[in-house]
Amino acid sequence: MTIETLSIGRLSILIIILLGCSKPPEKYFEGILTYKIYNKTEGYPDDQPFGTELKVFLKEGQLKRVYNTTQQGGIREELYNSELGVVFMKIVGSDTILRADVTRNPYHSLINMETRSTQKTFLNQECRVLEMNTIHKNGDLEFPWDLEFYYSDTLRVNPNLFEDWRFGFYNKGIKEMGAYYLKLIEKSPATYTEYEIIDIQPQALNDSLFEVDSSKVITDFQW
Repeated sequence: MTIETLSIGRLSILIIILLGCSKPPEKYFEGILTYKIYNKTEGYPDDQPFGTELKVFLKEGQLKRVYNTTQQGGIREELYNSELGVVFMKIVGSDTILRADVTRNPYHSLINMETRSTQKTFLNQECRVLEMNTIHKNGDLEFPWDLEFYYSDTLRVNPNLFEDWRFGFYNKGIKEMGAYYLKLIEKSPATYTEYEIIDIQPQALNDSLFEVDSSKVITDFQW
């Protein structure tokens, strides 16, 4: 056996070892999620400002949320652009698109974050729950704002694509869960909102779904 033959053999073994140790690419959810919304906010009708149903379109680092509210001033659509670190918002009754910087989190302080098991299931999905306790402070206004995320591996997302979404500690929540939520509860002294999954449709989505309407006026929105 020649030196060349030995070298080739060792190289072949090394390649086999490396291939055997390499991990398959992560499989992340792509498709449409539908949630029912229950909202109780002081000063708003029960279907304000989000409506009674939410559709979420997920594809890699692209996220679009469409609410069914028809009330003037209600939020109709939110579109997250991970490259820009902004959310584009459409408001009912307005032709202007609002552009909000979500890389900043000027009003919230994270007090506690904890993951625990739960007996609850959604669409027959066993899940865990992530609890986040925060304080919202803006000038003299200060109040607790608490979040509960129920999640499972069914809706896995790449947390790196949401790492710049710091507003409301969204990046921390997604990183901890590694998935999008099956149910979200938001609570403050004056507000209570639930988003609960009622349908999951895995499917390929066209990138055009996540494009901003260039014919609309875009103005910056300050949180």
